Amino acid sequence: MKITVKNNFSLDKLSRNVKKAIDETLEEVGSLAINSMQNTINSKGFGRYEPLSDVRIKQRKSGVGFPDNVRGVSNLGGDIPLKQTMDLYNSMEYVKGAGIEMNDYGIIHNDGLTDPQYKKKPMPARPFIDIGLEKTNLDNVETIFVEKIEKHLRK
Repeated sequence: MKITVKNNFSLDKLSRNVKKAIDETLEEVGSLAINSMQNTINSKGFGRYEPLSDVRIKQRKSGVGFPDNVRGVSNLGGDIPLKQTMDLYNSMEYVKGAGIEMNDYGIIHNDGLTDPQYKKKPMPARPFIDIGLEKTNLDNVETIFVEKIEKHLRK
């Protein structure tokens, strides 16, 4: 008796593409995290951020940048912390093999900074990374990965 088994998938194709499926999944998860971090900034930390001071709002309106008091800086973010020039906000990206990257001063804004020049008024922490990652919905990562694997299993 001879039994013939047919399938509609290719394990060879999967073995050649499993790294690609993992990379595609990580890229999607990275995008979810970036969107969550940007939503955290847009919502002013979901109400957790200290508001901009009156002095800082006046400086923004007159085109003064932070922290170096640079003149002629556009205020693209209104009264939303971390969005004066949009440079930090727009710099967030997923880089294959490296993870999420952004302008290096992002971590300073996330953690806060005690400026020796302004000891009485340190720059408050605005943890957009921490809150953003905390709020990233990873419930469907398994589904995303399974979809990628199934795509690469098909003949």
